[in-house]
Amino acid sequence: MRGRAASVDGVSEPVHEPLSFVSTFVWSGMEPLRLVVHGTDDSWQFLCNTTADPQFILTMHADHVFERFALDLQDLSELPRGYLAVRESPSEHWLIEPDDDE
Repeated sequence: MRGRAASVDGVSEPVHEPLSFVSTFVWSGMEPLRLVVHGTDDSWQFLCNTTADPQFILTMHADHVFERFALDLQDLSELPRGYLAVRESPSEHWLIEPDDDE
C-alpha cells in the first residue's frame, strides 16, 4: 500500500493521508473512472465526470481506490500534486495535464 505506515525506532506508526473523494457511480461500477485529480494538498478525486452533486460522493483513503481499480489506475499512482488525468472511456489513454483549478 502507498505510504500507510512509517517505522519509528522499529515501531510502525500510521501516516496521515488526506481523505479522497470518490464518485458513488465509480465505486459501485455503474460508471467508469474518467477523471482523477491529485490536489496540491495531496488529496485525490476519483470521478466519473457525469455529475458534481455531492450526494454522490464518498470519502475514503486513496489506497482503497488504488487497490480496487488497480488496472485503471496503474499509470496514475505517481500523478504529481496539482495535476489531473482525464479520459472519455476506459479504452482510451489518460490525458495528463495541470489542474488549472488548483
